[in-house]
Amino acid sequence: MNIFKSIVLSLLVFLFLGPIVGTIVVLVKAGDFHLIIFVWGYIIGMVPAVVTCVINFILFLILPDKIKSFSYAVGFLSGIISSSLLIAVLLLDNNERGDFTDKVLLILALIAIPTTICGGIVNSYLNRWLNSEYQA
Repeated sequence: MNIFKSIVLSLLVFLFLGPIVGTIVVLVKAGDFHLIIFVWGYIIGMVPAVVTCVINFILFLILPDKIKSFSYAVGFLSGIISSSLLIAVLLLDNNERGDFTDKVLLILALIAIPTTICGGIVNSYLNRWLNSEYQA
């Protein structure tokens, strides 16, 4: 039962909080707030949030216990992995290599910041729930 509860918690936190934080990062970079940007940013942010949630959960299950105690570091690592996947897709799709560094830094900020926050929250609960299940 704790596995199901932890999967649901992971999805809820990543799908609710992840796109909101990512949209706030975009709005700060844009310097202007528009409701339509916020709504579209939230909707588009759901896809990387689900991918990162899956990567975070897999990392949490395969990493040793001593590393899992650093919950924000595991969240940051899952963000780096998922943003690297997106950067690789953009590299394959991009014919121009000119201003690609700005896009890479923006993608890293868009995915790594929300993922670190969401991963830290989720992983701290996963540490408690799954470790209590194995100890009982």
